[in-house]
Amino acid sequence: MIAAVDDGVGRILELLEEKKMRDNTLIFFTSDNGAPLGAQQGAPMADVMPVDKPGPAWDGSRNDPLTGEKGMLAEGGIRVPFLISWPGRITSGTFWKKPIITLDIAATIHAAAGLPADPALDGMDLLPLLIAGEASAPSRDLFWRFWNQAALRSGDWKFLRAGKERKMLFNLAHDRGEHHNLIAKHPDIATELEAKLTAWADTLSPKGLPNGSLNEQEQRFYEFYFGDGLRAAD
Repeated sequence: MIAAVDDGVGRILELLEEKKMRDNTLIFFTSDNGAPLGAQQGAPMADVMPVDKPGPAWDGSRNDPLTGEKGMLAEGGIRVPFLISWPGRITSGTFWKKPIITLDIAATIHAAAGLPADPALDGMDLLPLLIAGEASAPSRDLFWRFWNQAALRSGDWKFLRAGKERKMLFNLAHDRGEHHNLIAKHPDIATELEAKLTAWADTLSPKGLPNGSLNEQEQRFYEFYFGDGLRAAD
């Protein structure tokens, strides 16, 4: 699959070059989720397969040093590569190190087309950061809701709720692998972030945070990667 995508992207770029359209074509290369693992390298298959699958479960993917995989709102399930190419506008080698989200793609394309800002779009136009070199972006929180999980990133803090049973708080600046649940140490931050997450979820359809138990697959994921989900900081 990796080879097929690589070949396909190469053919597209070659055609754009041939048609002399490359410099004025905006290209995004990203993924909608982290890699599906199913098994970890170097351990017995029976000990590391969180989901029952017929045949081999591991496809060679790795999410290291992140915890989790596709189907989870842990960093291993939602933090992905994100590349933008527009040779005529964006200088090669430009980096933006603060969090963005795939919702920003639609807002960026909208702005690149010269259209007025659309309040219906949840994302942010990334072009001022990449073209104008603005030093900072407006402060914002990033939200996720998937199956029986919900999460919020606010600055360096991330609040993760997996079903009604598990609530976790991580400081990603110091622990991007999500190894230390700080919810017992910083209950005030957890309460504040959960309130923000609840308010956001109430604007969605269907309304509200998932309030049931994890489904069978989610339960296996979270038991495998987080144990009881209540680990305190060292």
